[in-house]
Amino acid sequence: MRIRITHKSVAPIILILTATVLIILQYLATGVSGEGDSIAHYQIARYAPLHHELFLSHWGKPLFTILSAPFAQFGYSVGIIFNLICGLLSGWIAFLIAKRLGYPHAWIAILFTVFTPLYLFIMYSCLTEILFSLVLIASIYLFADKRFILSAIVISLIPFARTEGIMFIALFIVALIWMKQFKALPFLLIGFVFFGLLGIPVYHDFLWFFTRMPYTTGSAALYGSGSFWFYFGRMGYNINYPLLILGITGLLFLLLNLKKEFKNYSDIKVVTLYGLIVPGFFGFILAHSFLWWRGLGVFASDRFMACVLPLVAILALTGFEWVIRKARASRIISWITGVLITTSVVYMPFTYGILPSMTEPSYAVMQELTTWLKASPYQSRYPVYSSAFFPFYMDMDPFDRKQGTQIMSYEKTDPASLLKPGEVLIWDSQFAGYEGKLPFDSVTNNNQLRLLKVFKPAENFKIFGEDYKMAVFLKAPRDTTTSAYRQLHLNDFENNLLSDSTVQVSTDFHKSGKKSIVLTPQHIYSSAAEGKLIDLPDSGTVSLRASVNILNPDTSENGKAILVLSIDQSDHKIFKYYAVNDEKVTHKPSEWYSLNLTESVDRNIPEGGWYKVYVWYTGNGKIYVDDLRIDYLPVGY
Repeated sequence: MRIRITHKSVAPIILILTATVLIILQYLATGVSGEGDSIAHYQIARYAPLHHELFLSHWGKPLFTILSAPFAQFGYSVGIIFNLICGLLSGWIAFLIAKRLGYPHAWIAILFTVFTPLYLFIMYSCLTEILFSLVLIASIYLFADKRFILSAIVISLIPFARTEGIMFIALFIVALIWMKQFKALPFLLIGFVFFGLLGIPVYHDFLWFFTRMPYTTGSAALYGSGSFWFYFGRMGYNINYPLLILGITGLLFLLLNLKKEFKNYSDIKVVTLYGLIVPGFFGFILAHSFLWWRGLGVFASDRFMACVLPLVAILALTGFEWVIRKARASRIISWITGVLITTSVVYMPFTYGILPSMTEPSYAVMQELTTWLKASPYQSRYPVYSSAFFPFYMDMDPFDRKQGTQIMSYEKTDPASLLKPGEVLIWDSQFAGYEGKLPFDSVTNNNQLRLLKVFKPAENFKIFGEDYKMAVFLKAPRDTTTSAYRQLHLNDFENNLLSDSTVQVSTDFHKSGKKSIVLTPQHIYSSAAEGKLIDLPDSGTVSLRASVNILNPDTSENGKAILVLSIDQSDHKIFKYYAVNDEKVTHKPSEWYSLNLTESVDRNIPEGGWYKVYVWYTGNGKIYVDDLRIDYLPVGY
């Protein structure tokens, strides 16, 4: 029995093979990835059956919550399966659209959709962009198939997948009028009517979608603004160059044929391409670019582009068909060209090192924190937190106030006033520190809160310009007489100087005593204060505060004097380090100024490790260094 592969069977085979690859990638995943919003959307979907109002959570996106909730009941990994299904369906519908447009190799639209790098990465999350793209591409297919009323009904649901979907309803109004399908126009209100009625028992307001909008002017102050060209500049990474080049080629082909095609301006294929696909993609990107540029409360994020990437797949297929036609003079060259292009598109996402999914650094920090908390004497203490990661790893219902409280903003609020004695505060750099407006120093200086432990990533990284970390605080008054920092080391460079050639003693300037050391391009490091981590006072975590006095005769030179706290392995290779420079320090030629650096270190990590504090000079002149000092404050149990 011979198995024949026909044009009709190619697309189902490609879909099945693609699905197999996706399942294998999910099976090989070793951790949790995706933005914090992915966790939040998952939690809303998971606990909506217990808290029915969550089905209509504006932020959670009602359409996503309702459809993904059955999957979320079986855990985060199964929640991801929902997005994988949506992505595969988007690829299949892109194939159906390409088939309607008469493309000979329509089945390639499946590969171009699913293996667009950003789209594939977002599929392995519980974010809403993939469902949004499915609703959009399904509506366009129904339009191309001349099922205008059904198309209008489906696109009417898109604002409930993501709020900015409203712009596509406006686009479909134009397309339906273009095709003189006036009777389909009222059906564009179906989504608003349906969800408006559903919302009355919860919000007591039929227009809740508009009146309960969670995006306010306060979002603008939080997220800021940036370059209008942000999304265009990121296309090479998010779409990758094989698809991007094909997409540009396809767009140029459509523009060059615009005059010819518009002779049949009412042809369904022309309206689909020129009235929905091309303006749909560029309208969406331009709208987000404008909002980010003007600082209108929308954060610039690569993932938003995933909403319209199936449209890019169709544009890229347009370019692909043009390339294949040009290579058709030789059947072998045409075949080789097609294989090379398709192979490169499928291969490129796997060069990013993102799949299979691995636990992201911020997730790993929270995982470490919750593991410690579960094994500590504080495991049963009532928690107050900001990050959705916390209840996720604690496997607790974040919407049950009996289990914990999530605080999204601490602005003008004393965090200690939100806790009862004995309760714990879970602080993180992003959601509590930056978005919640609760700086770490303000918590450590609060005498009603005791720092129990600080958690940092294995490899340091920054978020919103600050080193990422998490911490656990206990609501318990401090004994301020014993919690002051105590001196561990002081080098005033007066006596017991090392004979190291990099240390130059000077009597020209000094902050204390009669001596300092001078650093130059030939001698860039000061002598260090160092010791074994295990020899630090007390036990567990210790807060080290390093400080030094510096004089720089050149007032125009900033950012060249760096105070470094290095944590080294037992063989003195760097494990991690922290640094602060004098970039923002204003000083006079003969004026001393100080640099300070405070970090919490674990006496046991790395095993047999060392701590070292020193000054590093990267300028072209010279600086004077005096009074290198380390103080400590024990924290923990």
